[in-house]
Amino acid sequence: MKAKIIAISVLALFVLAISFGETFSAQGRPEGPEEDKLLRSESKKRGPDLFKPPVNYAGVPYFIEDIFTTDLDNDGDSDLAVANSWYKKPDYSVVTIFKNRGDGGFDTTASYYAPHCAWSLSAADYDQDEDTDLAVTTYYPCAYNSVSILKNDGTGAFSYPYSYDVDSPEAVFSADFDKDGDFDLAVSLRVRDSVAVLLNDGYGWFDPAVYYYTGGHLRSRLFAADLNGDTCVDLAISNQQGCNLSILINNRYGEFPQALCYTLGNYPRSICGADLDKDGHCDLAIANEGQSDPHIDPSISIFKNYGDGTFYLYNDYVLTLTPIDIVTADFDLDGNFDLAFTSFAGSVHIWLNSGYGAFEPAETHFLDDYGPLVASDLNGDGAPDLAVGRRNSNDVAILINCFGSEPVPILTEWGVIILVGLITASALFMLIRRRKTTLSCSSF
Repeated sequence: MKAKIIAISVLALFVLAISFGETFSAQGRPEGPEEDKLLRSESKKRGPDLFKPPVNYAGVPYFIEDIFTTDLDNDGDSDLAVANSWYKKPDYSVVTIFKNRGDGGFDTTASYYAPHCAWSLSAADYDQDEDTDLAVTTYYPCAYNSVSILKNDGTGAFSYPYSYDVDSPEAVFSADFDKDGDFDLAVSLRVRDSVAVLLNDGYGWFDPAVYYYTGGHLRSRLFAADLNGDTCVDLAISNQQGCNLSILINNRYGEFPQALCYTLGNYPRSICGADLDKDGHCDLAIANEGQSDPHIDPSISIFKNYGDGTFYLYNDYVLTLTPIDIVTADFDLDGNFDLAFTSFAGSVHIWLNSGYGAFEPAETHFLDDYGPLVASDLNGDGAPDLAVGRRNSNDVAILINCFGSEPVPILTEWGVIILVGLITASALFMLIRRRKTTLSCSSF
């Protein structure tokens, strides 16, 4: 009986020792398929919710036009850059930086001047100094047409912008278009049926914009990826007027001599891309806002890639609300790219992928405001979270993914020391008791 009591006591002390230990996150877990199985099994235990309720972070001075996430201060966490401006006062234009605390919470650190109506953001290490810089376009009605570069000093602080002329810019995207090892810029245009490409000289300085015909304009958004499997970065551009989807194939030198045009007629507003059906080719998802007169329903269009950079409309999901921005990521960690989009109704919607590029609505969160959207792992748990710029509320809403790995108890150095000490003490106690029993028996 005493032996059982001692054994139970040692087990209890073992549990106590674990409680003194720290925890480790998914970085300490096995990688690959075994990790995926573990994450999925944990997510199922947590119930049906994909995302926790939104948490808002204030600190943006003006209307939010765009949001971008990347590590700006080299601490391994995804920070946020927010383009905000006030079109009635063009000089009221800044890029606001939100530094990540490491757990998906944010602090506003500073705002940096951006010339006249900051509109769209991108980020990359343009000058190859191992710090992430920013590129920001100015909105066309402000009559100051440019894309500006704000260089990072390595701490997440940024220089005064240096601007390059671009005719009626809208969205900006960073990629290595000429395969020389540095990040170039592509800028979609508002009033001109073209896209501007600015090639990097390798030191963070850009050549004058070269314009390539797209066949469409107005609220143009762009996405860049290898669309035809030749390892060169191509362009996909959504436009509200003229050609609604323009595909420009790279000629391997950062030039785009010809546009392939797809006409939808439902007024695209945003575009994103990924391999949605797991066939090895990059597909496209487009958020269409529709119109009232004549009536055209808003929708989400899925374009599947034949593999050579040509596309076909796979599905057009009609909506009862107007979408604004759309992103793709594997939100439920099942190996398929899902969709999330914001709407003018002040909501964010998550749609899950069946595995073949077909989608079903899964969850909706109401933010009481609308704005741009970005997906990234903000708290380091291995699952993509969401950040939404609430345009008129001047703040950022963070939605943390519930499918991320939870900390698992493990013995640390101090935990091991405590455990060994407790086991040793228990063994000595048993030895002393046994010796006393032996002595008492020998006295007879």
